[in-house]
Amino acid sequence: MSQLILDKKEIFDDVKSYLSIQDEVIESDAWSCIFQYVDINNFEDFAFSDRIEADLERLFNHPILFYLITNDLLCEDYHNYLSPTFFSLNSPKDRSFINKVLSHQVIKRSEQLENPLKVLTYLNQVNADYTYAYSVDLLIELFRQTDV
Repeated sequence: MSQLILDKKEIFDDVKSYLSIQDEVIESDAWSCIFQYVDINNFEDFAFSDRIEADLERLFNHPILFYLITNDLLCEDYHNYLSPTFFSLNSPKDRSFINKVLSHQVIKRSEQLENPLKVLTYLNQVNADYTYAYSVDLLIELFRQTDV
């Protein structure tokens, strides 16, 4: 399910291009809008990858998750509510930074961290994608770790 959420942009783009051929326009990239056009009977008509089709099929067969997603009740940043960082880090800045990295939000300017070592440790534990981890403090900590 988390992969499906990460693939939302690709799903939206596929639906948008499919609808443009039919002279229709999708209003937004909200799940509720996407699933006005995609359902269990037609999802194979779209240009989705095999992985996305498999994820959609699993979603359609799981009524509770389907209800939550199609009614915009499960946000893309759902892991913010499940993340152990809330309990293991004292700094709201550090928790916010980690949650941004985990939800693949592009950070446009360097974020200041209060405890870069703890942030680095946590990001390593969860195999985070460092493409989204823009912080000079974290970079300095990475250099310190390689010197050891």
